[in-house]
Amino acid sequence: MQTMKVKVRDNFVQQFLDIVAKHDSDIQIESESNIHDDPYFQIRQKQLHQDIKEIDSGRAQVLCPKEYDKSMKLFFDNLQDKYANK
Repeated sequence: MQTMKVKVRDNFVQQFLDIVAKHDSDIQIESESNIHDDPYFQIRQKQLHQDIKEIDSGRAQVLCPKEYDKSMKLFFDNLQDKYANK
């Protein structure tokens, strides 16, 4: 028996499983262990792929740690100034 990785579009999963079920003596499906360890694995994986697309396309900005710290400090300072007297 050979092991392969098969990617199936979300909207085709049930049809794929129906096809495989007809050949269950020849095909075994095993879930990735990550799915059992993390019930939100597929959702996180989908979000990660979307984030990478946005970074690659330039729609998302990625900051180095120093820039991030500076931006967050400015953000919290502004919040504190805005709500300090209320």
